[in-house]
Amino acid sequence: MRYLIYLLVGAALLSSAPAHAAAHWPTKPVRFIIGVPAGSQPDLVARIVAEKLTQTLGQQVIVDNVTGGGGLIAAGRGAHAAPDGYTFYLGGLSVVATDKWMFKSLPYDPDHDYVPVAMLSDANAFALAVNPSLPVHNIPELIALAKTEPGKLSYGFSQIGITSLIGPWFDKLAGTEMVAIPYRDYGPMMQDTVANRIPMVLTTFDAVQPYLDNRTLRAIGETSTQRVPGHEDIQAIAETLPGYRVQGFTIVFAPTGTPADIIAKLNRAIDPIVKDPAYIKRLLSYGTTIRGAAGTPESIAAFEKQERDNWANIFTRLKYQAQ
Repeated sequence: MRYLIYLLVGAALLSSAPAHAAAHWPTKPVRFIIGVPAGSQPDLVARIVAEKLTQTLGQQVIVDNVTGGGGLIAAGRGAHAAPDGYTFYLGGLSVVATDKWMFKSLPYDPDHDYVPVAMLSDANAFALAVNPSLPVHNIPELIALAKTEPGKLSYGFSQIGITSLIGPWFDKLAGTEMVAIPYRDYGPMMQDTVANRIPMVLTTFDAVQPYLDNRTLRAIGETSTQRVPGHEDIQAIAETLPGYRVQGFTIVFAPTGTPADIIAKLNRAIDPIVKDPAYIKRLLSYGTTIRGAAGTPESIAAFEKQERDNWANIFTRLKYQAQ
């Protein structure tokens, strides 16, 4: 009987350990793994949040840029990290909806290795910008020109993730046939567009914004479902091509098995950060939006399902072959 009591007491102590750990979390630095280079738009967002969380949590939150492998190295490392609340992965569209379509094998299981913690942004639009010498000022004019010269009009894009699908999805819905010119780095791509060696570029807002400011490039379209606040002069491609939507987002993920109390505590810490008007304004300068809340497990799950359905349709209609 005494032995049974000892067992029950021991079990009770063990079951309370995670909750006790969560109550005192964090007791050491927290790491945010992200699969993009320092200075990129997602990295800048991550660092804003990390700086605020460092103040709120009383422990340093470190952004760890793990680049290479098209983001797969970072996603795999985050998925296999110890689920102790000290390593999180900042990912988005690739881990939620596209990696499983783009690659035959993955270093992580996108359906089981991660649980969402909080939304940092919900729509990261891409911009379609042209050299001013190209005689188009909107999407209908671009489509008309592309149809008169099938297979001749070209655009540059970065060989990273979904940017390779922005143009093909446009061609599919518009009935055009443009030529995709891949680049490994943003610098040469932007220089070639400004120099008119290529007439157009499809890229992130933060990459193109300086050239829009000095008027060496002209933006004629963006890829979210509606015009980005603060950039209302740039037409959403969906206004001309209903159903067109190619947008990223950023979610904080935890490795599966991370204590629920820690996830809830981090969510509560992030919520006021993403509601801050200064944060929202900063995102808008990148062509990025947030609904003003970190979300709940239910709302993030619904958001993820919407993105999975959208991209299942895109990959199916494009008859995409995994690499």
